[in-house]
Amino acid sequence: MVAPKDSDTVNSFKDYVEQDWFSSVHSPITETAIACIRQKNVPIRSRIRGEEVSTERFLNNINACRNETVDIYYLTKLLKSRTRLDLEQAAAVAISAFVNAGRLNDAELLLKELTGVLAISGMSISREQLLTQRQSHTNQMMEALAQCSDKVYSWCRRRTGYGVATLGPSRPQNYTQLVQLLLRFRRVRPKKRCLYIPAWLFQAAGIDPPGDHAGYLSGYQAILASRGEAFEGILGYQWPEMEPEDDSIVLPKRLFRLIQGRVYQLYPFWDPAVRLRHGVRALEDSVLYAADWVNRKLRETDDVAKVAFWFFSYQRRLQLKVVSDDRCTRFLGKDEGTTVYQNNVSMRSTFEEVLARVADLDETEKLGAGTNDTIELIDRTCVLMKAYVDIHGYGRKKNLVFSKDDIGGKGRGPIDEYNMLCDILNELKTRCKHKGIEQVPGPVYKFLAKDIMQWNNSWGEDAFANGKVHGWEDWLRDRGLEQGQDDFNFQC
Repeated sequence: MVAPKDSDTVNSFKDYVEQDWFSSVHSPITETAIACIRQKNVPIRSRIRGEEVSTERFLNNINACRNETVDIYYLTKLLKSRTRLDLEQAAAVAISAFVNAGRLNDAELLLKELTGVLAISGMSISREQLLTQRQSHTNQMMEALAQCSDKVYSWCRRRTGYGVATLGPSRPQNYTQLVQLLLRFRRVRPKKRCLYIPAWLFQAAGIDPPGDHAGYLSGYQAILASRGEAFEGILGYQWPEMEPEDDSIVLPKRLFRLIQGRVYQLYPFWDPAVRLRHGVRALEDSVLYAADWVNRKLRETDDVAKVAFWFFSYQRRLQLKVVSDDRCTRFLGKDEGTTVYQNNVSMRSTFEEVLARVADLDETEKLGAGTNDTIELIDRTCVLMKAYVDIHGYGRKKNLVFSKDDIGGKGRGPIDEYNMLCDILNELKTRCKHKGIEQVPGPVYKFLAKDIMQWNNSWGEDAFANGKVHGWEDWLRDRGLEQGQDDFNFQC
C-alpha cells in the first residue's frame, strides 16, 4: 500500500491544489479505502508507509466513511437541526449513509473524488467536538408557540378551576388552536372585554378576526395611516369587546393581564428592529435553505441519495466565511474571498457533481428550485434592505458609514442582517440568470469588519461608504415600492 502524503510534502493549501490527486500515483489511497469498506476490514498498519500521524489520520478517515450510526434518519436530524460540520466531515457522513443503505457502488463513486481529502484532511467527528446548531426561523417560532401555549393552558388549569372539559385535553398544538382558545377568554369585569390578539397572529392561524376584533384592528390601522405615524408601543388601555358566549372562559384581572403579556412576548411585533430581524430570517429560510420545501420532501422520500444531496447542500450554506489566507498571515483582498470554495456556493466540487448524478434529481427537486416566485422574493428582499437603512440609519445611508477616526466599531446596526440580505439577493439573481430573466437589481455591497478595513486600508469599500448606490434603490423606485410592502408594514 502507498501511504497518504506526509505532512512535509503538503504544507499549505497551495501544495494541496498543485497535487494531481487523480493520477495513478495516488490511486492506492482510494483503492485501499474502497477495499476496506467493501470487505469490512481494516488495512494492516505495518503495510502503510508514511508518518505515524498521517497513517493514523488515514485509518480514522476510512472509519469515518463507514460510520454505522449514520442512516437516512441521522441525515434528516442533521438537516432539521442545521448542525454544521466541516465539509470533509460532511462528505464522510454522506458516504456512510450510502454504505449503511447497502449502496456500495455509489459510495465507491463518491470516494474516488476524495483522494486528497482521505490523505490530508480529518474526516472523523470526535466525541469532544462541539457541533454548532442553528435553529431555523420556523423552529424558533414554533418553540415560542409551544412555550406560550404551555403557560396559558397551565395557568388556566391552576388558577381558574376550569378542567379538561372546558379547556381541552391538552395545550394548543398550533397557531389556530391557540387563537381559538384566546378568543374564548373574557375578563371578570367588564365581562365583554377580550384579549387583544395581534393581526399577525390571526394571519398565522388562518382565521379572520371576528366581531369587534376586526373593527378594532382596522380602526387603529386607519388612525395610524391618517396621522402618518409609526407604531411605537403597545396599545394603551384599550381592548376589543364582545359579548360572552356559552363556551367563554372568565379570567380574573391579574391572570387576564398575565396572559395578555404572554401574547405580546410571543413576538414583539411593535418593535421595527424585531420585525426586520424576523423578516430576514424568514427570507433566509425560504431562499437559502428552502426549509418548508425540504421538510415536505423529507416526509415524501425514503431515497438516501436525495437526502444526502440536500444535506451536503445545507452544509455548503452553513460554512463560516474564510477571511484570511491558510496561514492566517493576512486578510483576503477585495474579491479574493469569492475564489475560495468555502465562501462561494456557486462553485461546485467534483464530489458534489457526482452526488447530484447519483441522486438523479430533476430541476424541481434541487434545493430551492421553483419553490417561490423569484421576482416577488426579490421585491421582499429589497424592501427589507431599505427598511434596514430606515431603522438603523434613521433613513440616511451616511449614518451607516463607519469612520476610521471613530472609536469602536458600532453604529452600523446588526450588520450580519444586511449582509445576509445581500447573500439572499445574489442567490435570487443567480436563479433569474438560470431562468433567463434579465431585469434584476444592480450590485449591492456588504458591510466589512473594522479589522479587515484597517488591515487593507479599505475604508471606502464598506457598504455605504463614498455614497455608494445599491441596486435595491433603483429597483424599488422603478417598481413603485419605495413605501414598502404589506408584509413589512405594521400589523397591529
